Amino acid sequence: MRQIPALVLHLPHHMVRTQCVVAKTTDVRLQLVEQQRCLEQQTEMRVQLLQDLQDFFRKKSEIETEYSRNLEKLAERFMAKTRSTKDHQQYK
Repeated sequence: MRQIPALVLHLPHHMVRTQCVVAKTTDVRLQLVEQQRCLEQQTEMRVQLLQDLQDFFRKKSEIETEYSRNLEKLAERFMAKTRSTKDHQQYK
């Protein structure tokens, strides 16, 4: 809490009240500005995290798509080999 300067003690009552209101308003404004700055920093950090997660899942998706294509090719080669081999025909 602020202390009242000696000069203020000699002012009329309504002016003292006005000065107190101005001082409190300034204090509240400073607190709000600080809180806004903190919220902006948190928001920036969270946006960066979301961008990093988006990049991660995009790359993961690309890897999984390539992996599934390679598995399909492997299965097709295996099936083609088993179809052409007479030894495997008897197990169908």
